[in-house]
Amino acid sequence: MHLASCWQDAAAALAFEDGLAEAPPEHPGQSTFQTLLKQAALTLDGVVRDFPQRADAHYHLAVCHHFLNDPTGANLHNDQALAINPRYEAALRLAEQIEDHLAYAA
Repeated sequence: MHLASCWQDAAAALAFEDGLAEAPPEHPGQSTFQTLLKQAALTLDGVVRDFPQRADAHYHLAVCHHFLNDPTGANLHNDQALAINPRYEAALRLAEQIEDHLAYAA
């Protein structure tokens, strides 16, 4: 039983390590924040492939896409998070932010 609880901690670290193996390309003028967001998005993309029913993983991936100015990716993953858990308050707030951002951009 104790081994199983320890494995949860080890598995998370291994997943992050695997996700960081392929760093996204950097572009001139790219901020450190953008680089971190791209790395997080790459890692979370692997997580949602491995665990497609994790609303939190879809939500956090949507946040990364939102801050990377990718409303299509943000909407896709946030909608998936809400399909899994329609009462996910943070995802509901993010949906409003994405809509506001799209309305402002138009």
